[in-house]
Amino acid sequence: MRPLGMLSAVLLAGTGLNAADMSDVKRLLETGTCFNCDLAGAQLEGASLVGADLSSSDLTGARLAGADLRNAEFQGADLTRTDLSFADLRYSSMIYVDLTDTILKGARLDQVFIHTDRFSPVADEATLAPAWICGVRMADGRMERSGCYEVRD
Repeated sequence: MRPLGMLSAVLLAGTGLNAADMSDVKRLLETGTCFNCDLAGAQLEGASLVGADLSSSDLTGARLAGADLRNAEFQGADLTRTDLSFADLRYSSMIYVDLTDTILKGARLDQVFIHTDRFSPVADEATLAPAWICGVRMADGRMERSGCYEVRD
Protein backbone atom coordinates (compact mmCIF):
# COMPACT_ATOMS: atom_id res chain seq x y z
CA MET A 1 0.00 0.00 0.00
CA ARG A 2 1.33 3.46 -0.88
CA PRO A 3 1.95 5.85 2.06
CA LEU A 4 -0.97 8.07 1.01
CA GLY A 5 -3.24 5.02 0.88
CA MET A 6 -2.24 4.00 4.39
CA LEU A 7 -2.83 7.52 5.69
CA SER A 8 -6.28 7.55 4.10
CA ALA A 9 -7.10 4.18 5.65
CA VAL A 10 -6.05 5.44 9.11
CA LEU A 11 -8.09 8.64 8.73
CA LEU A 12 -11.14 6.73 7.54
CA ALA A 13 -10.89 4.24 10.38
CA GLY A 14 -11.01 7.18 12.80
CA THR A 15 -14.23 8.48 11.26
CA GLY A 16 -15.99 5.14 11.08
CA LEU A 17 -15.96 5.18 7.27
CA ASN A 18 -13.44 2.39 6.99
CA ALA A 19 -15.70 0.30 4.76
CA ALA A 20 -17.61 3.01 2.91
CA ASP A 21 -16.43 4.30 -0.43
CA MET A 22 -15.66 7.99 0.20
CA SER A 23 -16.60 8.99 -3.35
CA ASP A 24 -20.01 7.35 -2.80
CA VAL A 25 -20.49 9.21 0.49
CA LYS A 26 -19.55 12.48 -1.19
CA ARG A 27 -21.90 11.81 -4.12
CA LEU A 28 -24.78 11.05 -1.74
CA LEU A 29 -24.25 14.21 0.28
CA GLU A 30 -23.86 16.41 -2.80
CA THR A 31 -26.61 14.99 -5.03
CA GLY A 32 -28.95 12.99 -2.78
CA THR A 33 -28.66 10.07 -5.17
CA CYS A 34 -26.43 7.07 -4.70
CA PHE A 35 -27.70 4.04 -6.61
CA ASN A 36 -25.76 0.83 -5.90
CA CYS A 37 -23.29 2.60 -3.61
CA ASP A 38 -20.94 1.24 -0.98
CA LEU A 39 -22.00 3.12 2.16
CA ALA A 40 -21.24 0.31 4.61
CA GLY A 41 -20.17 1.79 7.94
CA ALA A 42 -20.75 5.39 6.82
CA GLN A 43 -21.22 7.97 9.59
CA LEU A 44 -24.24 9.99 8.45
CA GLU A 45 -25.88 10.88 11.77
CA GLY A 46 -28.28 13.79 11.45
CA ALA A 47 -27.75 14.09 7.69
CA SER A 48 -30.46 15.77 5.62
CA LEU A 49 -31.22 13.24 2.89
CA VAL A 50 -34.82 14.11 2.05
CA GLY A 51 -35.84 12.28 -1.13
CA ALA A 52 -32.53 10.43 -1.37
CA ASP A 53 -32.31 7.45 -3.71
CA LEU A 54 -30.32 4.73 -1.96
CA SER A 55 -31.62 1.87 -4.09
CA SER A 56 -29.42 -1.23 -4.25
CA SER A 57 -26.87 0.38 -1.91
CA ASP A 58 -24.95 -1.38 0.85
CA LEU A 59 -25.65 0.46 4.10
CA THR A 60 -24.52 -2.40 6.35
CA GLY A 61 -23.59 -0.98 9.74
CA ALA A 62 -24.08 2.63 8.60
CA ARG A 63 -24.99 5.20 11.24
CA LEU A 64 -27.99 7.27 10.20
CA ALA A 65 -29.31 8.07 13.67
CA GLY A 66 -31.42 11.23 13.58
CA ALA A 67 -31.10 11.56 9.80
CA ASP A 68 -33.91 13.14 7.78
CA LEU A 69 -34.77 10.45 5.23
CA ARG A 70 -38.33 11.50 4.38
CA ASN A 71 -39.43 10.27 0.94
CA ALA A 72 -36.21 8.27 0.55
CA GLU A 73 -36.03 5.26 -1.75
CA PHE A 74 -34.32 2.14 -0.38
CA GLN A 75 -35.38 -0.48 -2.94
CA GLY A 76 -33.06 -3.49 -2.70
CA ALA A 77 -30.80 -1.79 -0.12
CA ASP A 78 -28.96 -3.76 2.56
CA LEU A 79 -29.73 -2.13 5.93
CA THR A 80 -28.31 -4.95 8.04
CA ARG A 81 -27.16 -3.58 11.42
CA THR A 82 -27.85 -0.01 10.25
CA ASP A 83 -28.57 2.48 13.04
CA LEU A 84 -31.75 4.35 12.06
CA SER A 85 -32.64 5.33 15.61
CA PHE A 86 -34.69 8.52 15.74
CA ALA A 87 -34.38 8.91 11.95
CA ASP A 88 -37.33 10.45 10.09
CA LEU A 89 -38.31 7.86 7.48
CA ARG A 90 -41.83 9.12 6.78
CA TYR A 91 -43.15 8.37 3.29
CA SER A 92 -40.07 6.29 2.41
CA SER A 93 -40.13 3.13 0.33
CA MET A 94 -38.35 0.03 1.60
CA ILE A 95 -39.04 -2.68 -0.95
CA TYR A 96 -36.93 -5.85 -0.83
CA VAL A 97 -34.62 -4.38 1.80
CA ASP A 98 -32.73 -6.35 4.41
CA LEU A 99 -33.71 -5.04 7.85
CA THR A 100 -31.86 -7.74 9.80
CA ASP A 101 -30.62 -6.39 13.16
CA THR A 102 -31.54 -2.85 12.10
CA ILE A 103 -31.91 -0.35 14.95
CA LEU A 104 -35.23 1.49 14.56
CA LYS A 105 -35.69 2.81 18.09
CA GLY A 106 -37.65 6.05 17.97
CA ALA A 107 -37.69 6.15 14.17
CA ARG A 108 -40.61 7.91 12.48
CA LEU A 109 -42.17 5.31 10.20
CA ASP A 110 -45.47 7.04 9.30
CA GLN A 111 -46.63 6.00 5.83
CA VAL A 112 -43.47 3.98 5.17
CA PHE A 113 -43.98 1.19 2.68
CA ILE A 114 -42.01 -1.80 3.92
CA HIS A 115 -42.18 -4.97 1.89
CA THR A 116 -39.54 -7.48 2.91
CA ASP A 117 -39.15 -10.93 4.33
CA ARG A 118 -36.04 -9.81 6.23
CA PHE A 119 -37.49 -7.70 9.05
CA SER A 120 -35.91 -8.63 12.35
CA PRO A 121 -34.90 -5.56 14.36
CA VAL A 122 -32.27 -5.89 17.08
CA ALA A 123 -33.33 -8.16 19.98
CA ASP A 124 -37.13 -7.81 19.81
CA GLU A 125 -39.92 -5.31 19.20
CA ALA A 126 -38.88 -3.36 22.26
CA THR A 127 -36.02 -1.96 20.19
CA LEU A 128 -38.65 -0.13 18.13
CA ALA A 129 -40.01 1.75 21.11
CA PRO A 130 -40.97 4.44 20.75
CA ALA A 131 -41.70 4.21 17.04
CA TRP A 132 -44.69 5.51 15.13
CA ILE A 133 -46.01 3.14 12.50
CA CYS A 134 -48.74 3.92 9.96
CA GLY A 135 -49.60 2.11 6.77
CA VAL A 136 -46.67 -0.30 6.98
CA ARG A 137 -46.68 -3.57 5.04
CA MET A 138 -45.25 -6.20 7.33
CA ALA A 139 -43.13 -9.18 6.30
CA ASP A 140 -46.13 -11.50 6.58
CA GLY A 141 -47.95 -9.41 3.95
CA ARG A 142 -50.53 -7.85 6.27
CA MET A 143 -51.10 -4.13 6.00
CA GLU A 144 -51.58 -1.98 9.06
CA ARG A 145 -54.71 0.00 8.20
CA SER A 146 -56.02 0.87 11.63
CA GLY A 147 -54.26 4.24 11.74
CA CYS A 148 -51.08 5.20 13.47
CA TYR A 149 -49.97 3.54 16.63
CA GLU A 150 -46.97 3.84 18.85
CA VAL A 151 -44.89 0.76 19.53
CA ARG A 152 -43.99 0.75 23.21
CA ASP A 153 -41.94 -1.40 25.57
